[in-house]
Amino acid sequence: MKHVFSIFLLAMLTIAASGQSARRDSLLNMGRSLRDARMFAEAIFSFTEAGGDAGRIEIAQTRFETGEFSKALEICNGLIDNESIFTDEAELLVARIRDAQGLHRIANMKYRKLVKANNAKASYYYALMKHRTGNNNEAVKLLQHSITHNRANIDAHIVLSEIMINNGQRYLAILPIMYSLILSTDTETIREYQPQLEALLSKSSIAVQQLYTKSLPYVTNNIQRTESMISYYIENTECPANEPHIIHILPQLLNYMQEHQTDNIDWWQIAYADFFSTLCQAGHQEALIHHLCSSLNPTVTRQWIESHEGQYAAFLTWLSFQH
Repeated sequence: MKHVFSIFLLAMLTIAASGQSARRDSLLNMGRSLRDARMFAEAIFSFTEAGGDAGRIEIAQTRFETGEFSKALEICNGLIDNESIFTDEAELLVARIRDAQGLHRIANMKYRKLVKANNAKASYYYALMKHRTGNNNEAVKLLQHSITHNRANIDAHIVLSEIMINNGQRYLAILPIMYSLILSTDTETIREYQPQLEALLSKSSIAVQQLYTKSLPYVTNNIQRTESMISYYIENTECPANEPHIIHILPQLLNYMQEHQTDNIDWWQIAYADFFSTLCQAGHQEALIHHLCSSLNPTVTRQWIESHEGQYAAFLTWLSFQH
C-alpha cells in the first residue's frame, strides 16, 4: 500500500510540475511577443510572473532593448555569479551592453571568449561590432563562423551580402541574399530583400561599377574568376521588357555553379554553391526562380505557378526539409 501511495504522490507532483512548466513557458512566450510589439512594461510583468532564471534573463534582454543598461547588467552579473544555466546568454548580453556603451575594448574581450567557445550568436553580434567599426575582413570571418554553426540566422546572411556589395563583389553578394530569400518564411523579409537581389542582377546596378575595387584576401582566385564570368553573363543577357531580370539571369548563374562545383572547395562553395547545385540536381531550378519572383507579382510568375501547381508543391516540400 505504501508503495502504491508513493507512486500516486509522485504522479501528482509530476502533474503539478508539468502544469507549472506549461504556465511558465506560456508567460515567457507572451512576454517575448509583447517585447516584439514594443510593449516593454507589459513584457517585464509577464517575465516577472514566469519567474526563475528564465524570466530574469528575458527581463535583462528587455532592459537592454530599452537602454536601461545598468539594470540589465545587474541581472546578468547575478546570473553569472550564481552559475545559472543561462550564464552564456548573460555573458553575451554583457558583451552587447558594453558594445552599445561604446566600450569596445571590454566588449572585444568578452565576445572573443564566447566565440572561442563556438558561440554562434556571439560570432554574429561580434561581427556586427566589427562591421560598424570598419573592420570588414574580421566581420566576414565571424559571419562565416556564425553561419557555419547556425544557418537559420537569416540576418547573418543578409549582413554578409551587404558587406560583399560594399566591397563591389557582386557574385559573392548574390549567394547569401539568394539563400536568405529561399529559406526565409517571413514574407516581409522576402519583399524587403528581393529588390536587392534584383538590383544585383541588373545591368544598371551600381555594383557593376564597383566590381573588383577591392581584393579581399579570403576570396580565392577561382571564385573571383567565377564572379567575372557571372558578371559577363549578366551584362550580356537580353531581358524582355517588363519581365524580372532574375528570371533570365538566375538560370545561367545556377547552371554555372553546378558545372563548376568541383573546381574549387572553399567556404563559399560549402555554404552556398553546393546547396544550389543540389537544388538543380533535384530539378527545382525553375520553381526556385518563380518562388523568388512571386512577391514581385509579375504576370509571368503568377501564371507559371498556377499552371505548374504540382511542380511548385514538390519544390516547397523539398524546401521544407532544408531548414
